[in-house]
Amino acid sequence: WNPIRRGGRNPEDLDFRGFVEVDAGIMSLAGVNVVRTYSAITDIGVLDSLWSRNIFVLNSVYVSAEQPILSLIPKVRAVVGHPAVLMWVVGNEWNYNGLYQNLEFKITRRILKDAARLVRSEDPTRPIATIYGGLPDEETLTVIGDYIDIWGINQYEK
Repeated sequence: WNPIRRGGRNPEDLDFRGFVEVDAGIMSLAGVNVVRTYSAITDIGVLDSLWSRNIFVLNSVYVSAEQPILSLIPKVRAVVGHPAVLMWVVGNEWNYNGLYQNLEFKITRRILKDAARLVRSEDPTRPIATIYGGLPDEETLTVIGDYIDIWGINQYEK
């Protein structure tokens, strides 16, 4: 869930607060009980609105190497105690996009491992997920598997 007004741009026009009431109502009527964000929700009021409709959040706290890894700390700390946060997410198809900076795969993987380790140090109670394009190879699972609890797989091949 990444609410942006029609014609808007990401991330400049991202507006969780402005869309949450209408969107959460629609999602609730549709039976949605979990959303994954593409940017971190750090607004307790937005989480309260989702939570009041029994909607959990997979909160993406690090997806782009444009930001330093340490930038995820305040994002986690802002909402770490909120019951709507089901898990944290680091990376979005990072094996395809090099954390949106076209980094080499091994560098990207190391950064993801460091990001997950940092999230775990801030919140040892919730799972950490990553979104991967296709299936990770054995080496990737060996290198970062201890830090990632859940692998979301986007499979595009036929």
